[in-house]
Amino acid sequence: MRPVPVGIHLPCAGQEPAVRRAALFLACWLALLAGCARLPGPAAPPPYRGQIEDHPAHYVFLGDAAAARHMVAGISREIHDGWRWAGRRAELRCAVEESQGIQFGAALIVPHEYVQAGGRRIEVWIGGKLLGTIAADQAGYQAWKQPVPEQWLTPGSGIEVVLLADAEWTQGGEKPSYMLIGAGFTL
Repeated sequence: MRPVPVGIHLPCAGQEPAVRRAALFLACWLALLAGCARLPGPAAPPPYRGQIEDHPAHYVFLGDAAAARHMVAGISREIHDGWRWAGRRAELRCAVEESQGIQFGAALIVPHEYVQAGGRRIEVWIGGKLLGTIAADQAGYQAWKQPVPEQWLTPGSGIEVVLLADAEWTQGGEKPSYMLIGAGFTL
């Protein structure tokens, strides 16, 4: 490599106006090329399915304030640390989007008072048919799941869920049975 003779002026970036213009032109040209991507054309908006509150939920968390929209009867309106009191007959309205491979689950707490009042079980009814029985003969947390027959479920329509306890007790003029945390359909 030969050295550059002394006295020859070599333009460097930022020193010569022509070099600055060339660099600016090159940067603008690259920016334009980077912005020229093929974007998808206009698309129709998704079909309107109504507001969330128009549709029953597939699973109801009773600690959520929105759960009241899905409670039909027998469940306290007052929320206590993520659960509500359920009476002898607790009714919910739920829905499913499909009917294959669906299970019904319930999470609840059985208090000592329920067991002392003679409580032994909580029946689960789906659409007027007995799905199964939750053993409630001991106080404590219960998590229960049972597969639901496909023919019992109609996707897109409200499904009545009834939790029927065999005992209740009196507390301050009310007759609670157990503490319901959540109930509904899962895959």
